[in-house]
Amino acid sequence: MPTRALRKVDTTVLRLASDRVTARALANPPADYVGTPAAKILTGIGRRQYLCCITRYLHRERTEDGALRVYMSNRRACHSRLCMECSAAHSKVLVEKTRRITAHAWAAEPSMRALFLTLTERSAVQGQLRPTLQAHAAAIKRLFAQQRIAAAINGSISSIEVAPRLDNGRSTFGVHSHHLLAVRSDYFSTAQYIRQAEFVARFQQARGLDYRPVVDVRTVQIAAAQCEADAAHGIAVELMKYVFKPSHFIHRDGHVHVDSAVVAELALALRNKRTHRLSGCFEVSRKALQRATPKQRAQPHEHAEQHPF
Repeated sequence: MPTRALRKVDTTVLRLASDRVTARALANPPADYVGTPAAKILTGIGRRQYLCCITRYLHRERTEDGALRVYMSNRRACHSRLCMECSAAHSKVLVEKTRRITAHAWAAEPSMRALFLTLTERSAVQGQLRPTLQAHAAAIKRLFAQQRIAAAINGSISSIEVAPRLDNGRSTFGVHSHHLLAVRSDYFSTAQYIRQAEFVARFQQARGLDYRPVVDVRTVQIAAAQCEADAAHGIAVELMKYVFKPSHFIHRDGHVHVDSAVVAELALALRNKRTHRLSGCFEVSRKALQRATPKQRAQPHEHAEQHPF
């Protein structure tokens, strides 16, 4: 079997082992949740994810040029945020949609420049992740609705991420967001230019914080063989990869195991939660592409995410 196909099989087996462990942890919530409505929600997510694990099928077929193609199908995909296989399929859909959206936006206005903005606030403690995510998302909306910001940028692609970690023996969740900003070509030479310190003050105000958040803003670097649209697309793809790294809560030290409290917190916080957002020229491009592309019905065996944006 070719090396690439072997890597695909290895990845699939590793994801399956991780997803089964996570599913068991969700189906048997920590003692703190027993008897609460959250326990029923977690158990339901865990059962659906376990069904997703046991109904996967690994296909092998030869292409017209004789190469071996290995791919996964599943009639009972759970679409859980904590399911590595479904998350990978969801990311693949988002990456392709984002590629088309950024290409369309830059084709409409080729002279645009790209900025990369990161907004970071203090970590949330156990039990406070969902309200923190809601407040962060609302602050992003208020930030980009401010007249000064709205006049300076043509559009944005935003992604909220969570970083589970241990802080002095207790679980905390770092909440931050990444944003691809499209600005006009004369942005840096006009009064519309926004300095990093102003971004800090405006996000602090939008979020209602009593401390200065960490804000990083920089131009997107363009490689020698790239154009601005290619560089922007590369950043946008990174934004769509994941909401959190699986390695932050799935531990593999001889065997696969997870912290059930961390898994429960992530599952409840991200349930029915929108983590990606488009605005301005990117939203216009999304709608234009949606009108131009006939709606295709997903086949039952495909990993298909409905309305990823």
